[in-house]
Amino acid sequence: MKQVSVSELMKHCNLKNLTPEINTDEVYITTAQINRPAFPLAGYFKHFEATRIQILGIVEAEYCSNLSEEEKETNLRKFYSYKFPAAIYARGLEPSPESYKYAKEFGVPILSSDATTTDLMAEVIRWLKVK
Repeated sequence: MKQVSVSELMKHCNLKNLTPEINTDEVYITTAQINRPAFPLAGYFKHFEATRIQILGIVEAEYCSNLSEEEKETNLRKFYSYKFPAAIYARGLEPSPESYKYAKEFGVPILSSDATTTDLMAEVIRWLKVK
């Protein structure tokens, strides 16, 4: 796959940029593979693929909302420090304040879609494979 910008993905998959201060024209995707980051959000990063887009659904959002403040800070800081191309929240879910904080710190765009997690994953993968 050739590299494509996060801006191109946003346009073709109708994604909203929740971090407009990050220039998505200069952030590139180099693989059509995606990741659901449940394990990294729990603090387990062995085999974490930071080249992939991270798609977060209800499971990931609810898990993070149940972490202690200390765990949330630690896990989300480490998660975003990997500087993956983008985090996409499905179902119009709202990222936590900590997610915004660390995404901005490490330059990781946070995007949003109203689509279900499964439909979003399928569309992102389909479009990236075409590219």
